[in-house]
Amino acid sequence: MRIPAEFLTFTVFFHQDVHLFFPNGGLIEDAIANTPEENLGVIKQSLEELNSGRYDEAQLRSIWRETKAEISPFRGEEGSCTEFLKELRTYFD
Repeated sequence: MRIPAEFLTFTVFFHQDVHLFFPNGGLIEDAIANTPEENLGVIKQSLEELNSGRYDEAQLRSIWRETKAEISPFRGEEGSCTEFLKELRTYFD
């Protein structure tokens, strides 16, 4: 999958120091609120593609690692990128 620039820009919000900026959570909501409205549709389409079932967990992890995110919804074999991306998609309804 070619990752759109809009999605890459969105993943910048998943920064290693996120707890300093969002000590009570709210990362996803704030990332959406600070993303230009014209980019939200592209991000939603990207999430729909990632959640389409065409990619397995290993592929989704690889795609996530190609973004600008510094934190991951998984560590080693723990966690699930699949479940995280499904949850992330719900914020775009």
